[in-house]
Amino acid sequence: MSALMHATISTTHLKHVASPYGLATASYLFFLFGWSVSPRWYSSHMSETDLMFMDLATVVFVSLCVLSFVLGVAYVDFVLPKKEIVLQEIKAQISSFTFLSIPIAIALAFCIASCVLLVKEYPLLVLAIVSQTGNVIKDSDIGLHSTLGLSNTWLMGILWWAIWRSREFASQRRSTYLVKFLFIAAFTACMVSATLKASRGELMPLFLGTSVICVLGRAAQGTLTRRQITIYGMALSCGLTVLFVLFSFVRGHQADAFGGDLIGYTIASYNRLSALIHHKFRYPYAGRGFYLCSFLQSNNMLNAIIPFRKFFGWPDFMSFWQSEFNAVTNSGLNGNLIWSGAFGYIFSELGWFSPLLVFIYGVLYGYVWRLLKRDSTFGIVLYPWFAFCILFWFGTNYLFDNKCFVLFLDAFFLFLYERVVRKRHVSAKTRILPLSPGQQST
Repeated sequence: MSALMHATISTTHLKHVASPYGLATASYLFFLFGWSVSPRWYSSHMSETDLMFMDLATVVFVSLCVLSFVLGVAYVDFVLPKKEIVLQEIKAQISSFTFLSIPIAIALAFCIASCVLLVKEYPLLVLAIVSQTGNVIKDSDIGLHSTLGLSNTWLMGILWWAIWRSREFASQRRSTYLVKFLFIAAFTACMVSATLKASRGELMPLFLGTSVICVLGRAAQGTLTRRQITIYGMALSCGLTVLFVLFSFVRGHQADAFGGDLIGYTIASYNRLSALIHHKFRYPYAGRGFYLCSFLQSNNMLNAIIPFRKFFGWPDFMSFWQSEFNAVTNSGLNGNLIWSGAFGYIFSELGWFSPLLVFIYGVLYGYVWRLLKRDSTFGIVLYPWFAFCILFWFGTNYLFDNKCFVLFLDAFFLFLYERVVRKRHVSAKTRILPLSPGQQST
């Protein structure tokens, strides 16, 4: 009995690694690492003054934001307590393989078509990648203007849904192998699409979001172990590092610059946050709301219905983007790097009132987290994206990007699909994983 209780407590503790609380803790620890690195070491790699080192205002601001976020999540847990993650055994009107493969096959076809059209529209694309001039692809933002440019995001959301739902079917060996093949094909297609656009921003959510959904799925089944967490962590770290190096190579960066690139795309953002806090620079278009909800500006379909760009007086996306490089360069920092972290972009709009908005973000995260725990389609599709955005706090305020809009539509259509083709019941064999002692299930 004691061994069983110990195993349950251990599994419960491990599951929190992928909860908003665990992910926020990981991001905050990463900030503290960047905040405390040697100024001499940082400046030698980044060719700029280290403004963040042990800076009181910076650590207070980030700490307030993280605390506000956690309080927002906790508020939802208190008001709408949901004690466990439940995997429900599925009974569909069609076979498990057919149930999972129809959405994947449709999205996979569109993703492959988008890659073909992209190469057809830009015949020198592959040559640019092979010849290490991928920076031209990134600078021209081909992915933003290409036909079916966000099809890999559609496929990514469906892949997350399928991975989660596959755990809810009774084991069928033949179907299991076929479904895994589909998963690999979908994952590969997303990678190829992101590579053709030289976009790390499309690869990182794919890797991180898939890892989160796999970890939570195992936790809900009661099969997650410390060894598996270690393997997931090491594989993910190595994979992202290798991909980062390969993308730097594709963009024509020299081998000796990879270390500087890695620092530049991570902890350097906190140096820009410090510069914002101390009024060393500001983004030219700050104060107009763009950095709080970027998809309102960049989504052409939405603007065709509701002209947000015209209403708020926003310029085109490329003008926004280039203005950030100019602002950072004029501040005396390395002008090749513009990120100020998610909290930095929010600060550029709201200043020291930013923690109030971050609290609202926390409430939203808490609700999406609860949807996942309830086995809701919307929670399954959206939570991996939300989880990635926590781990990407060092980057930009990515939460309400175009990808979030696409994933919401993804979840909506999958919800309708499920209503048509499936029936559900909670099996007596369903594994239920407690979240914390003392909470009540709803």
